[in-house]
Amino acid sequence: MIRRTIRRWIRWVHEAVEKDHPVGPQLHHRKMAILNHFFQPGAPVVETGTYLGQTTSWLAAKGFHVHSIEIHEPLYRQAVASFAGNRNVTLYLGDSGVLLPTIIASVGSPAMNFWLDGHYSGGATGKADAYDNPISKEVECILDKRSTGDLEAITLCIDDFRSFSNDPAYPTKEWLVDVATRSGLHWTVVGDIFVMSTARITDA
Repeated sequence: MIRRTIRRWIRWVHEAVEKDHPVGPQLHHRKMAILNHFFQPGAPVVETGTYLGQTTSWLAAKGFHVHSIEIHEPLYRQAVASFAGNRNVTLYLGDSGVLLPTIIASVGSPAMNFWLDGHYSGGATGKADAYDNPISKEVECILDKRSTGDLEAITLCIDDFRSFSNDPAYPTKEWLVDVATRSGLHWTVVGDIFVMSTARITDA
């Protein structure tokens, strides 16, 4: 009965997302407003998928220290040049699904925010040899670090919720809900972003 209710709720959310955003993802400023609302003030941010650095720049300007991972070397080199001298930005070249455990350990903060948007989008984006989308590995790594006590307070904002269950590179929407529920996290969907957190969630 509970799983049936969850499936109905997810279907309703999916239809709402498609209705509100029929031609694709949200405007950048709306996404930033969502991150600003849910992220823990003062806690470092790990971003997967630096891309052109728009989100990196915005978060750094808000005072967050951003640890941003980019797998595509030309984009990484571009970001290195763009953020030279910016003490709020640390850049990494590689596969986020592989690098995350090391980065979490090296940052060493019990409270962390995560912006997970490291999927392959064609064009000038990159991917790992083994998969197009590292999201499952990313989420599992973060939750594992919490279960071992390396992380205590976490907030994950996961982009492109509309693609879950619809794109073979993504897991299902039910998978997201299940891992959040099993981990005892609060969760919600705002527009095209799935949020799960140790903190209680208020409306954005």
